[in-house]
Amino acid sequence: MKTITIEGQLRTDSGKKATRQLRSQNMVPGVIYGGAQEVNFSAPAAAFRKLVDTPTFQFCEVKVDGKSYRTILKDLQFDKVNEELIHVDLLELVEDKKVIANINEAVVYKDVIEPILAAKCYSCHGDSKQKGKLRLDLP
Repeated sequence: MKTITIEGQLRTDSGKKATRQLRSQNMVPGVIYGGAQEVNFSAPAAAFRKLVDTPTFQFCEVKVDGKSYRTILKDLQFDKVNEELIHVDLLELVEDKKVIANINEAVVYKDVIEPILAAKCYSCHGDSKQKGKLRLDLP
């Protein structure tokens, strides 16, 4: 399975003023959830293109201030007017912590589902509540 690497900086300032300043510098603020603590970071907008502009499920390795976090995409926010990426939420993959990820069924089985199952995925099944989605319970 493909892994995208993104290098970012730790964010200490929060709020509208700080995020607007980041966006004016073509940076995207983001948060990594799921680990011991939340990590607020920012990275160049161009670094997220390979992660966002694809229908395939991918892992994302985020490097922030010398630390590396293995993550998956949790949520995205786009500007309503110009459709630019304005915020990213990622979910850290932690050893012995189960994660549920929804992926599109239209994705090729051999390229996406099979590698996830080979990575010791606990289960893979259709989700009747979300038509056209598969739910994968990742370890």
